Formats: sequence, structure tokens, C-alpha cells
Amino acid sequence: PVRVDGRGAMQMRAFESEQGGLNRADGSARFGSDRASVYAAVYGPAEVKARQEKIDRAAVEVVWKPSNGMASYIHKRYESLLQSTFENLIITTLHPRTLITIIAQVVGGDRGPTAGMDIAKDDNSYVLEAILSGVGADILDESMSNTTRTTTKKDKVHNAGMGSVFAMAVNACILALLDCGVEMQSLVAAVCCAVSSDGTILIDPTMDEEKAATATVVAAFSSSLDGVVFVHAQGVLSDESYFVCVDACRQAAEKVLSFIRMAVERRAGVTNKTQTQTDKPKEQQQQSTSQADDEEEEDNDDEENDSDDDMER
Repeated sequence: PVRVDGRGAMQMRAFESEQGGLNRADGSARFGSDRASVYAAVYGPAEVKARQEKIDRAAVEVVWKPSNGMASYIHKRYESLLQSTFENLIITTLHPRTLITIIAQVVGGDRGPTAGMDIAKDDNSYVLEAILSGVGADILDESMSNTTRTTTKKDKVHNAGMGSVFAMAVNACILALLDCGVEMQSLVAAVCCAVSSDGTILIDPTMDEEKAATATVVAAFSSSLDGVVFVHAQGVLSDESYFVCVDACRQAAEKVLSFIRMAVERRAGVTNKTQTQTDKPKEQQQQSTSQADDEEEEDNDDEENDSDDDMER
């Protein structure tokens, strides 16, 4: 089926990225699409406070900043999920007793939890939330009972419009960590999909599509694509639809990983070109200096020869 913006159900929006845009951060990046993007900044490894210090590895801290207003419970949950993900992904043992801080700033497209809607139909309806975190974990080998938690209508509100932004935040953080030079076990790409009321799987949904959906799934995969880094599913979702969504996100993640690799290669090429242009004037200056020294030595030799000739006369 053709969506409102003209895309097919399995077609992603065109996305863009930028690295090194923040001068004060050790590493920074922006990842986004048409109306929403996320800036990520990485600071460290830096000095750590005593209460956060870990003797054998670096501590990882993640801060989520919404586009407007104060951070809410859903943002704190995103912080927790991102922190557990990057603690497993970053090789923290290389930097013991230090702190790596990751800040994700949402720019546009984030209306906060007040934009959510209650999708439960009655008191007997349930909302399904699945979270599986850990690099290399294979969700297909796990039973649903071990990876899901159900809550009733009374204490759960479906926060529509945040799934795609959360996936953008994961990708922006990966690019920022690469820009900072932090060593990781592998690259990671995150993709969001939504399940419409008629059961259609929509990859990379817009905010309006997420609002109208019965469930959303955000899944992140390692560069080897043989395991799930994490899955965050929210909404009314059957077991079959759950695994179909994960497979759809896995296929879309290949495109995101290719884009991340291309962005990093382009960034490295621009950096090398800039360094080459900077080194050329230095080389030219060194060459001119050496030429001037050679000319001066020749002049001195000529003067010495003239003085010797005068003495002989």
C-alpha cells in the first residue's frame, strides 16, 4: 500500500547525518530525516566523580534532552535503555576509572508524552512492552515470557510519535562515538516500525502514522546482523506480529548500517583532505627555508673564496 507521503510500507525516508558539528564536544553527530533529527554529543573519557568511579572499566552516562519541556518518565526510560546498550557496546575496560557521557538532544518531531494516546479498549485489554538488551543476544531464541511485561490500561499509556525519534537517537549516538574515537565492539543501527490498524507493517513511520498505529517496535542490530542488540516494543501486539516486525527492522537496518559506514568514510576523507591542505603550506615553507639556507651558505662560501684570493695576492 502507498502511504500518505508516497512511500511503500517497507520503504524508509531519506535520512541525513553530520559529524563534528559541536566544537566543545569530544565527538558529535546529527542524524535525522525530513522533520525530526537528533544531535548527539560525547564527552570523555574524562575524570569521574568518586561515586561513579569503576575500578576496572569506564562508567557510561546517558542524558536524554527533549526538544521542549522537562524530561519525563518515558525519556528516563530511554536513558536507561541507551545506557545499558552502550555499556555493553563500548569497550569500557580500555579506560578504567573514567567517565564517558553521551547526550542526545531531540530537535523537532518530539511532542513529548502528552501527545500519547491510550490504546487499551477496555479494562481487560493489555498493552505489551518487550525489552531485550545485550549485544549479541538472539531474540528469536528467547521465549516471549522471558522478554515481555504486560501492564493494564490503568498504568500504561502508549506514547505515540517517539519510536522513530528514539531510533534516530541510537544512530546519532553511534556516529558521535565514532567521531570521538571511542572503541566499540561493533557498529549498531536502529530502526522503528509500526503496526497499523489493519495489521500492515510500516517501516520508519511518521509521527501521524505512529499515533494511528496499534503498536510500535524499535529494534537495534549489530553490524554483523546476526543478533539483536535490543528491542523495545510498545502497544497491542501478537507474538506473530512481534517477530515479523523484528525481521522487517532487521532488513531495514542493513540500509542504515551502509549509510553509517558511508558517512564515516566521507568524514575520514574530508579530514584527510583538510590535513593534506594544511600540510602543504608547511612543506612549501620548509622548502623555501631550506632554499634560503642553501643560498646563504653559497654566499658565505663565495665570500671566503674571495678573501682567500686577496690574501694570496
